[in-house]
Amino acid sequence: MRYNYKHALEMLTSWAKDEGYTDITFGYKGISYINWKDYKKVGKMNTPKEIKLEGGNSDEITTYIFLHELGHHQLRKDWEKFNIILPTVAHAEVKYCKEKVKKYRRRISYMVSSMEEEFKAWEEGYKLGVKLGIKIDDKKWHQYKSKCLMGYIRFFGGANK
Repeated sequence: MRYNYKHALEMLTSWAKDEGYTDITFGYKGISYINWKDYKKVGKMNTPKEIKLEGGNSDEITTYIFLHELGHHQLRKDWEKFNIILPTVAHAEVKYCKEKVKKYRRRISYMVSSMEEEFKAWEEGYKLGVKLGIKIDDKKWHQYKSKCLMGYIRFFGGANK
């Protein structure tokens, strides 16, 4: 019997809403992303807001993308822990969110740490999928993850040229 990824997407949507995300969009025309409420409005880092999932993929790949985006949530939901795991990114995000200071986001250390967050978000997403009982085809997961990470490597690698 074939696994029902539509059911997995429904489960992830419900889980994300329980975590506080109010806007979850499938078929987004841009690149997938996760976003949090404005710090100045809520006075707290990474209060869940929205998740946009790019269109044009199978339900299985969309499930993997969703898990990856939720991996970012898993990393960032405990800000003190995130600050220990990825202090460079945490510092730059705080400076930007609280004071709109961008210079920390232009540093090589930030770019490298951002890459590290991307790798970790895939790990956390995978763990979440296993925890929720979502079927993950390891070969497809790793192929798609590698494709995405290579895109980030190209992006960050060209950022200082």
